[in-house]
Amino acid sequence: MDSDERRSEPLLQLLRERLTDEAAGLGLDRDAANNLMTACLPVARWLNEKIGALDRPFLLGVNGAQGSGKTTFVKLLGLVMHDGFDRHTTHLGIDDFYKTRQDRQALARVHPMLSTRGVPGTHDMELALSVVNSLLAGETVRSPRFDKAIDDRLPECDWIDHAGATDVILFEGWCVGAVSQMDSELQSPLNSLEREQDGDRIWRTYVNDRLQKSAYREMFDRLDGLLMLKVPGMEAVSRWRWQQEEQLRLLRGPLQGIMTRKQVGEFIMHYERLTRHMLHEMPQRADLVITVNAQHKFVEMMLNNPESTAKYNPLNS
Repeated sequence: MDSDERRSEPLLQLLRERLTDEAAGLGLDRDAANNLMTACLPVARWLNEKIGALDRPFLLGVNGAQGSGKTTFVKLLGLVMHDGFDRHTTHLGIDDFYKTRQDRQALARVHPMLSTRGVPGTHDMELALSVVNSLLAGETVRSPRFDKAIDDRLPECDWIDHAGATDVILFEGWCVGAVSQMDSELQSPLNSLEREQDGDRIWRTYVNDRLQKSAYREMFDRLDGLLMLKVPGMEAVSRWRWQQEEQLRLLRGPLQGIMTRKQVGEFIMHYERLTRHMLHEMPQRADLVITVNAQHKFVEMMLNNPESTAKYNPLNS
């Protein structure tokens, strides 16, 4: 055990004790909470070093496929940054910046599949960029909230107020940091949804174009760092997304807007192309990559820069 690991162990134990209630509130058992906090600590240490090099907040993108645990991870990371390093974090999720249902219905004139939230083109990235720019400038700002049960944005009276002073902005989402595919990769349909509903490639070409030359590209180019939660593959994504829907059903009851197993499978197909693309190319360029296994455990961390991975990585020691 090196000196960094020896210094980390007391802090990790302190955080485990202090975050027990918070982890339980997120629905985590003890083993899952310990695994997540063990992963959060090296990321927090890395972030704490990066913050000192800037005269403004550090903007970290957190990428992870549906059900990967990125939202829970970001919440715990914020607690670790606060309790362990006395750093203030602001949490933004790309899902809260989905266009309203009315706006997506208007977007369906381009292609009917664009009425379904999820892919690039269905977010209000101009609004997201405006919120992030305000936070980077130290200004107080409000950000929207999106309710997936009603598939629509909540009214402004329910938006979130953010104080201007922050050290880190954690911007998380399933496609955060994504890059476009080559046109040749769009030619063949990837699944039955694309084959039956996008035979002319209008939908997937539109989505790809958003990543090339719109506010998505501007936002992702603003990131100071990119962390990827690397999942095993689409089978795990499908299973985990269904579990999310079941949890939503338990919380809210059988409300209209909660999907059936078949609907979840069809919904996942909207995400499949870009998810597979990111799993193929993003691990080589993200600053940090944390591997998530089929049991939802964080098992390995890698840094794609000259720093030593071993300096931060307690996951596979």
